[in-house]
Formats: sequence, structure tokens, C-alpha cells
Amino acid sequence: LLDLSSETLNRILFELCEIKFPEPISLIKLGSVFNYRLVFENFFGVSLELDHMQILDQHFFEIEIETETPEFHIQKVKDLLQENQIAYKPSSSKYGRFLKLIK
Repeated sequence: LLDLSSETLNRILFELCEIKFPEPISLIKLGSVFNYRLVFENFFGVSLELDHMQILDQHFFEIEIETETPEFHIQKVKDLLQENQIAYKPSSSKYGRFLKLIK
């Protein structure tokens, strides 16, 4: 998909996938986002997901945990990162980062 022309992408979406819009539109490729995910099962009883994203020439890492006890698991992740001297901060959306980088 990375090397497809805008014309080919439009054909795939509108003809093959049968996506419908009230008026014809044309898609323009702005860039690419690659996401690689590792899932670690049973991180204190839940799955921990580590994403490595590449947006243009920038690399980002993100940790996600789906849990009903976020305070407990967030603290466990923070402790693990601090013990290994890994800096961290809350993340913004992948789409938001992409838009900032293409400006």
C-alpha cells in the first residue's frame, strides 16, 4: 500500500470496498504511520501492550494497559520504568502526532 498512487487508493476504497460518500472525493496520501505491537500477557494480572510507532522519521513508544484498576497498574508501569531509568510522559493520539509532524 505504501507505493500506491492516489488514483489506485481511491479505486480500492470506492470501488472494491464500496465506500460511499454523498459527493465524489479524491484522497491524497500525506504520509505513513507504522505501528509494531508487542503484547505481554499477565502483567500483574492484565495484558501490557508496547507499541513502537514510526511517523515519518520520528519514533515513539507507548505502553497501553486495559484494566479496571488503572491506578494500581499505572503505578506498576511507572515503577518499572523508573527502576530501569526510562523517561516517560503521557502520550497524545497517534493521529495528533502525525498531524503535528506533517505541518
